[in-house]
Amino acid sequence: MLDLRDAYEWTHERAPNTIDRWFDRFREAIRSSESQPERCPLAAENRKASLEVRELHFGRPPNVFRVIFHIDGNSVGVLRILRGQRRLLTRREISEAVGTDETLDLG
Repeated sequence: MLDLRDAYEWTHERAPNTIDRWFDRFREAIRSSESQPERCPLAAENRKASLEVRELHFGRPPNVFRVIFHIDGNSVGVLRILRGQRRLLTRREISEAVGTDETLDLG
């Protein structure tokens, strides 16, 4: 997933000595959202979407990432992974992401 690679590269530039630990914790946080997705709050973009959109925050300010996802039956579809300081997704971006959401390979 491009967003995950971007998050990795952005963090690697700023913390090359701790990137492996950071990435392991990030993957674990995403995994936890798959087992208990309802614990994550509705995303601010939820009002723009035709389906329920939730978000998981990872990191400490100002280096927070938002994992934007939706619940699809028994699975979680990750729509986007964004830096927390970025603007909110538009209706069009949400719609495009829904068509291309994917289950991340976290293995």
